[in-house]
Amino acid sequence: MTLMTLDGLGATLGGREVLRDISLGIDKGEVVGLLGPNGAGKTTLLRAALGLIPATGQASLAAMTPRDRARTVGFLPQSREIAWPMSVERIVALGRLPHLPPGARPEGPDAAAIDRALAAMDLAGARDRTATRLSGGEQARVLLARVLAQETPLILADEPVSGLDPAHQIATMEAFGQLAATGHGILASLHDLALAHRWCDRVVLMNAGRIVADGPPVSVLDRERLRAVFGVEAGLVETDAGPALQILGRAS
Repeated sequence: MTLMTLDGLGATLGGREVLRDISLGIDKGEVVGLLGPNGAGKTTLLRAALGLIPATGQASLAAMTPRDRARTVGFLPQSREIAWPMSVERIVALGRLPHLPPGARPEGPDAAAIDRALAAMDLAGARDRTATRLSGGEQARVLLARVLAQETPLILADEPVSGLDPAHQIATMEAFGQLAATGHGILASLHDLALAHRWCDRVVLMNAGRIVADGPPVSVLDRERLRAVFGVEAGLVETDAGPALQILGRAS
């Protein structure tokens, strides 16, 4: 089942064409990495897909009512700032608002969803702490937990592992994989090519506002394409967990 479709999506910002003829589908049960160099259009694609910026073409999520969209897709933006001195638990509980009647407090299944999200992001012991007093990486995990608590069929995440230490980067990708295994779909913008190669079922490679490749990581992230798009030399290293992508240096 397809959870999101884009057909001929385009966007122009500040008089510059940022996206051009983007057609893409995200299905149940897959973790999709959205890759590309700085300025490739990844953030713009996510925002246009949600109807947050003007765009041409068709975007299934943007056509929904705000309430239906909030029940269908959870969005983690690139900004990680928490402005209010609220407890971690209260911020994560905001993810349940689309499912609650106005003014209702999360109880029963809603409270259980909050507990699951806190546990997934290793925050159960910090639930009563004031979020603004946490480190930047901890705040990033709080905001990701809020999205997980929303328990939507689809998650769009813009650089979800940015600012996280390696263990929590892996924990995040593991959480995405577990969600995909139960029928959810994930589209995550990533800069760590090795992480995408290891944990994504599929990668979508962008450059200059267009999709240049879409498929399994092993076929998309080959040496020639990485050299042409990212300007780096890379190779596969055999490990106990299987082949791992290693960036060797800048392309000459």
